[in-house]
Amino acid sequence: MLRSGHLTNSSNINNETIRLPLAVGVGRAHAHHGEFLQGVFEGENGRLCRGLVTLPLTSQESLVTFWPHEQNGIRPRPANRTKAARAAALTLEHIGMADGGGELTIESPILIGHGYGSSTADVIAAIRAVAAAAGLTLRQSTVARLAVAAEGASDAIAYGDQPILFAHREGRTSNTSVASSRPFS
Repeated sequence: MLRSGHLTNSSNINNETIRLPLAVGVGRAHAHHGEFLQGVFEGENGRLCRGLVTLPLTSQESLVTFWPHEQNGIRPRPANRTKAARAAALTLEHIGMADGGGELTIESPILIGHGYGSSTADVIAAIRAVAAAAGLTLRQSTVARLAVAAEGASDAIAYGDQPILFAHREGRTSNTSVASSRPFS
């Protein structure tokens, strides 16, 4: 439903309808220098966990603006940024607005295909932009899980500018310290 130019989400709590307007939202996410460590690590309870550590590149970032509208579907600009569109749709679903839609404007100087995490930066920024449109800030762990759902594998951009061991196919940080992992052989 469109009210005052904003898409709204209706929730029913104690038989009262609450409307949450969606406004234009903006999200940002930085690039990375690539993985300097990737492999299988022994995690909690001896469970093996695929993980990687990336080095943040905070001087380059993706800027995404989400423009909500009544029609279903997400239209990214440029049109080839389909992972970011998928991430936006998953975020709408996560916040209870699966029927929502909008346009994503993606502005990024991050080189595509050079290992700087351009698609992950776009995905993370899209998730943050949709959340911002709803007046929300999602937990880093939620952003990471949504990113993995959109991409199949991701990296730790959702966790800011610290290099951490990240289970890139599960969307979570590992409790295992890289320094305490078994020696390389």
